[in-house]
Amino acid sequence: MYRNAATPAASPVGKLPAALLLYKSRLSEAVRLIVRTCVLEFLSVFDPTAAVELLEDTTSGADADTPFATRVRGMPSESFLACLSMCFENLLQALQRCESVYLFVERKLSQPDDLPGPAAPGSADHDVILSLNKSCKTSCCELAQRSLSQLISLRKDANAKLSVEKMKFMWESSLSFVSSMEAISGSTAYEVRQCLMVQTKHFLDHLHETFKGRLVNTLDNERWVQCDVAPERQAGVDRLVSGKAFLQQAGTGDANRQAGSSSGTASSTEADSSSRKKDARPVLVLTALP
Repeated sequence: MYRNAATPAASPVGKLPAALLLYKSRLSEAVRLIVRTCVLEFLSVFDPTAAVELLEDTTSGADADTPFATRVRGMPSESFLACLSMCFENLLQALQRCESVYLFVERKLSQPDDLPGPAAPGSADHDVILSLNKSCKTSCCELAQRSLSQLISLRKDANAKLSVEKMKFMWESSLSFVSSMEAISGSTAYEVRQCLMVQTKHFLDHLHETFKGRLVNTLDNERWVQCDVAPERQAGVDRLVSGKAFLQQAGTGDANRQAGSSSGTASSTEADSSSRKKDARPVLVLTALP
């Protein structure tokens, strides 16, 4: 029933560019609505009047101080990760529907028998329709990754304090969505990947500072007492600290080889003399190699 009602309005090829432009606008509104609704579902107090256009194409410094952004930063880490997973799921469904529409239009345009002369393959109208059809899918994917990048960046400081398990979960879920979106768009989602790299850098910096602070506190709280040691022990410690403990000293190898050769010669001489004193049986002498 819906197909028959929509067919007469969409059948004229001249109206298809206008329909695609309207469809592109509706896609942008749908992506914004999906992200905003998912975030509001996980806020402590649901207040639609506090929702602002979080994911506009242009951002200003005033947007960062809105109550909505402040409440997003104050979300518990568990709620934010669940919110992010819900955003990934619903956005992926919207992108898949967009891909279906894109393939449908492509398939219809590839059938010259069903198209009038002005929209035949190779004509100007045909190229315009193809370009608009592709721009619908491209703009939807770009807005989706830009929206998610802004959402993740809002909690840059809070994400740096996540545990290793939670950071790993955010990475895996984000990369899974990015891989699916790249398969649909046919291009690399640089914006989301760059956002994840920035988040990981802040996370590792915070982790390093935390471990360094714990080490400093441990060393400051321990009691160190100076004691006297033998010169040989002190020389060994100094050599270990300088990184030369496992390096062979100059002249040591030659001395060892000379000592080994002299001991081998003395052993062979003693063996020869003992063999002459007894009988003429052969004697096998084992010497240590240098």
